[in-house]
Amino acid sequence: MAGGWRWGLWEAIVFTEGQKVWLAPVLVVALGGLWVWLWRQSGSSFSTFARSGPVTAFVAGLLPSMVVGLGVYALVVGGFTEPSELSLLGLQLACTPSGTAG
Repeated sequence: MAGGWRWGLWEAIVFTEGQKVWLAPVLVVALGGLWVWLWRQSGSSFSTFARSGPVTAFVAGLLPSMVVGLGVYALVVGGFTEPSELSLLGLQLACTPSGTAG
């Protein structure tokens, strides 16, 4: 389950960097819906199902961490600006061809 949490946080950044933030809710709803449907079909408790296999445990960690990761990213950055376009402490450093700051 810990691997799913780490992967979900990573995917939040990947979706943002790839300018595909709109795709994240679609993935969460589709994969989450399938996961819930499989859980209901199993007839077992939530905690038992979430730990019943590697895929179910991974998805149980992935979905909430992706939502949390996107939410925290949006709050900290103030939107979904790509990580590669963020500047350090709000400073834009332009470099000349010789490598000195200009």
